[in-house]
Amino acid sequence: MIQSDFANTLTTTKKAEGDAEKKFVTFETDTTTDINNKGSLKTTQEGKRTNAKLDIKNAEANLRLEDKSLKTALEELVKLKPVCVDSGMSWEERTARREQEVEALKEGLKILQNTDFSA
Repeated sequence: MIQSDFANTLTTTKKAEGDAEKKFVTFETDTTTDINNKGSLKTTQEGKRTNAKLDIKNAEANLRLEDKSLKTALEELVKLKPVCVDSGMSWEERTARREQEVEALKEGLKILQNTDFSA
């Protein structure tokens, strides 16, 4: 009786050990694969993070340049506004004056074309 119990225990134990070993090997394989995959993912994500930081620095530098350009343009606008917009003339007056200037320039061109400069 003791011998059959011992044989049953031995068989049961060997089967349990075999099952446990299979589970361990599967677990170890899965864990190693998971660790390798996560290591690769970490490296990829760190590269993306580095690129994003560089992009941010470049964007900030571009922003500073554009802000400076905008400030310069606004200062120029403030300087030119009195000359261009606040001239004291209406649109019709400015248009008439411009047409007079164009006519005067055309007349000057005719005079220059008719003048003989070779003398």
